Amino acid sequence: MEYRSAGEEYLKSYPELRKWVRECPACHRKGYRPDLPEKLGENFKAYHIRKYFQPMEIDELGLCPVCSRLRGK
Repeated sequence: MEYRSAGEEYLKSYPELRKWVRECPACHRKGYRPDLPEKLGENFKAYHIRKYFQPMEIDELGLCPVCSRLRGK
């Protein structure tokens, strides 16, 4: 059986919201883009993205801060 988080299930229901969620190519951690607007249409979609994911900055290679720091060592 495949494990899916509540956030993944939410994105499965609203695939158009995937553009607001980033995934680190190294560790596969997911987080939302910091430029996510306060409101995305109806049904509190932005609220739910923020509920299920943390904000995530990425470097020029698309790596999360942890993987970027480890790559630099």
